[in-house]
Amino acid sequence: MRRFEEAVAASPNIVRCQSTTGQADYLMTVLAPDIEHYERLLHETIFKLPGVTHVRSSIVLREVKSEGALPIR
Repeated sequence: MRRFEEAVAASPNIVRCQSTTGQADYLMTVLAPDIEHYERLLHETIFKLPGVTHVRSSIVLREVKSEGALPIR
């Protein structure tokens, strides 16, 4: 895990990586200007990360709501 997390931290296109429970061990947010760049990022970076055996992708079509502040009093 340490090698994976270090490699993720060194990749500028991976802007968020969260360790999770459930079906996936990690949830990553990546930035790519178009699908061709995303495909290149997959093949040149993500598939080569230490320990990666499976990748499942979802593409954001549009953002419906994004709140930065937590509603805690």
